[in-house]
Amino acid sequence: MTMSKKSMQLTQYRVDSKVIQLFIIIGVIGVGILSYQFYSYTPSTDVRFMVLGDRHKVNEMIKFENKTYGKHQFIWNFGDSSKISVRRSPVHVYDKPGRYQVSLLVDNQFEKTLLLEIEKEYKAAPEIVMPKIVGPKTVVVGKKFKLTCPTENVKSYAWYIEGRKTPVGYHKQLSYSFKKPGYKNVTLVVNGETRYSAKMSINVKQQKNTKAKEIAQEIEEDSVEEVFVADAPDLYSRIDELEQQEEKAWILPTDSELQVKLINDLSENGNEKDFIKYLNEGADYKMVFANQNYITFNELVKELKGRDIVVKEFSTLRNDNRITKLTIRYRIKRR
Repeated sequence: MTMSKKSMQLTQYRVDSKVIQLFIIIGVIGVGILSYQFYSYTPSTDVRFMVLGDRHKVNEMIKFENKTYGKHQFIWNFGDSSKISVRRSPVHVYDKPGRYQVSLLVDNQFEKTLLLEIEKEYKAAPEIVMPKIVGPKTVVVGKKFKLTCPTENVKSYAWYIEGRKTPVGYHKQLSYSFKKPGYKNVTLVVNGETRYSAKMSINVKQQKNTKAKEIAQEIEEDSVEEVFVADAPDLYSRIDELEQQEEKAWILPTDSELQVKLINDLSENGNEKDFIKYLNEGADYKMVFANQNYITFNELVKELKGRDIVVKEFSTLRNDNRITKLTIRYRIKRR
């Protein structure tokens, strides 16, 4: 059987050039869309923050600690119709009790919220601490002596010398010397309670060359046998003048003023001891949250003393007119 020539001819198809152009355009558009989605993709940011402290009250400074990694734009909304904050880790004060929805918006697209309960402000009954003073009742002009307060549950000390308006010491033990002879009164105020203060009278003797050995021996005997220990309520009295002085002496400056003062005290010619009186603990024990790490105040002084620094963040938490927490973030300038 033979096939016809027409049936044996191959059938040829021709694709219109316009169709090819259409497919090319669609491919280019598709690649463009995929490229845009690839390069414009922003990974999700893990927004994290916490509130320092377990319980929070009205008119209390509350620290919000931002744990979000990296550099971003932050918008804090505290849920009480107050102004927003754009700081990384702000401090806020609520003036009314209740529950507040706190939110942190990062880069205008990632958000985290937290429900915060603010309790009513209440004042606990103050603990009455009766201070005691132990030390010599007779001393020599120009010779240092020591007075000690052995009383427990003391958070702050203020030693006053008769004739001086401001305290001469802020620690458990006072080391002092008198320049003139006579009877001098020493007053100790603890925990800022001027209503209860221990008073002690010291006989300051002038040491004469002719009787130097006799007086020294007499004072040594007095120092051992005659010590003052305040142990009766009638030894404590309210001193209006001291109360006024104490109020003036213990009004804490603002955070901005404290920041300037700390920088000045840490300068080459500054005295960091002037800042220690604002702390509720000694410099050896007071912990400072510096550059995301906890160190003692003394360690901070050693690191920054005499250096040129730029402070990026400075805030304090306070209680009884003392600094309970100091947060500082800084950068040391290169010379």
